[in-house]
Order: sequence, then structure tokens, then C-alpha cells
Amino acid sequence: MIFKVGCDFHESLDKISFQMRRDYNESLRELNLHVRQDKQLARLWLGKWNNTNVTKLCEHLKCVPPMVTNMENKTIKLFLGGITMSNSQNSEKIEQQLFLDVIRERRSVRSYDPNVQISREEMTEILELATLAPSSSNLQPWRFLVIDTPELKEKLLPIAFNQQQVVEASAVIAVLGDLKSYQKAEEIYGQAVEAGFMPIDTAKSFIERNVDMYSNLPPEETLQIVYTDGGLISMQLMLVARSKGYDTVPMHGYDRAKLFETFGISEQYVPVMIIAIGKAMKPGHPTTTRLPIEDVAFFNEFPSE
Repeated sequence: MIFKVGCDFHESLDKISFQMRRDYNESLRELNLHVRQDKQLARLWLGKWNNTNVTKLCEHLKCVPPMVTNMENKTIKLFLGGITMSNSQNSEKIEQQLFLDVIRERRSVRSYDPNVQISREEMTEILELATLAPSSSNLQPWRFLVIDTPELKEKLLPIAFNQQQVVEASAVIAVLGDLKSYQKAEEIYGQAVEAGFMPIDTAKSFIERNVDMYSNLPPEETLQIVYTDGGLISMQLMLVARSKGYDTVPMHGYDRAKLFETFGISEQYVPVMIIAIGKAMKPGHPTTTRLPIEDVAFFNEFPSE
């Protein structure tokens, strides 16, 4: 398979609309999925990236519109300019670029399309992928409360100091930390045994050791672990959402006591953050302003004050 992907679109795509750029990147993701799923005959599928949008894109990029050739010869040529990738290169390069695009395109979005809903099935998939994040001893202390009905989002609005994204977003996810996550150690390590990842004797040892250790930690150490693991999964959740074309904003401005009281959350849990998720009505501010890397990263020796 040969792909010709054109014009240096990282700079050029900045010139087109936010919605068009998002649709184009989603189409590339779907294209790569089909390439990986059908190695015998790569199928070009551009979904809602229709001829009108392609024409507009090409006007901005000054490129030749896409076309498919030599399908019978199991070859696809996607013409958008001049870069050519061979079969041995394309999958790795596309996947790397898509991952980098997800990171670069993530924004803290505060204006959402209130008409967009995320199905329970898709939300569940987003959360399942997020839970692939690492955690201390794999005890997975994260818990999620997904608030997605208009009535409950209205209840959440004053708790979140009337931040409008709470009611406009498709859902708001409260990321919580379980202070007694060690109580699920037997279930977690039992699953590892069933999956063939560890012998049963090893699992029993892990269960005994971790239950004893985590149940006797000082409260401040338990909190540190829960907040660390909660931060890891929150970032992963936001990146998973972006990879699926959704936008997010992490929120710390809310009344934690009122949240727990209103939604009946017990003291076994602590709030990590709440995250609004949906489709952006307006793009978030670009995350281009960052301290120089030499001001924040050091090799082998930390500078003195």
C-alpha cells in the first residue's frame, strides 16, 4: 500500500476552520483503522468528510483533491500533495502522528454544543480505555460518577459556581479516589490469575502484603497515592476523549462538600476533580504558551536556588 499525503498540513491546517480541522483528523484516524483492520485490501473511508469539505480543504491547502486508484491491485493512493510513505512505514508513522495530534489538539474547552449527547455505550468505552492508566500496586483507586442528565447537571451548576460548561457539556465526570481500594485486592489479583498473568501463590502473597500495607498507611500517604493515581487517569481520560473527537476541561472550582452531599457520596471517597466532556462550540485557547523546557527539565543534577 502506498499513501501520498500532502502538503505539510501541520502548518497549513492551522489556516482552516476549527471544525474542518477536527473532521479531517477524525477521518485520518478512521482511515488508519481500516488500513490496520484489512491488510489485504486497504479501504479508504472518509466518513462525513464529504466532497464539499474536501474541496474546501484543498482550496486552503492548494492541493489536488483525494482520489483512489488501483483498488484491484491492493494499492491506495491518497493524493493531498507530495509526501510518500511505503507500506513498511505508513502504519507506524500515521499512528505516531495521530498520537501527537491528540496531545497537541487537546484544549481546555469551556463552551460546548448542548445538542450533542454521548451515548452510554461510548462513554463506557472512554472510561474503560482511561482505566488502562497505571496505579499503585494496580489497586485502581479511581471511581467515576458520570452526570449526564439535564436535571442533575442543573443541580451541579451552583455546586460548580455556575460555570456554564457544566450544563452545556454532554456530561460531567466526577473523578473520585477510593481510600479503601485495597479491599478489591482479592478481586484484582484473582483476575490476574484467571488471565494467566501470575500464579495463584503469587497472587495470594500480593493480596496479603498489599492489604496489610495499604490498610495501615497514614492518612496523608493514602491521600497522596489516591491523588497521584487520580491525576494519571484523569489525564488519560481527557486524551482518550480527544482521540474520539470530544473535548474536555478539568475543573477544580467546585464545592466538594456540596458535591458529596447532593450526590450521596460517602466519606470513603475523596474528590480528585470534575471533568466536563462534549463537543466544543468554540475552540479552547491554544496550549502554546509554555515555559522553555530548559527552565523545567534538568539532567542528572537539579539546580540550586
